[in-house]
Amino acid sequence: MQADYTVVTAGALRGEKRSRTMAGRKIVDGIIYSLVNVRTDGNRVLCATLNEKESKWDWEVFESRF
Repeated sequence: MQADYTVVTAGALRGEKRSRTMAGRKIVDGIIYSLVNVRTDGNRVLCATLNEKESKWDWEVFESRF
């Protein structure tokens, strides 16, 4: 059995297509560790992730629905 998959590195916009032959095995191409920060003041929620390729934070703030 052939498995086709795409590998996307940290901060990349497009992935690299790869293919491997599977003989009852699982495919693990690599592990990416990430940090997600979530903060709230009870009314607003801030979520931030570190873009490791560019060494900058991407963040979003939105209103809490509670």
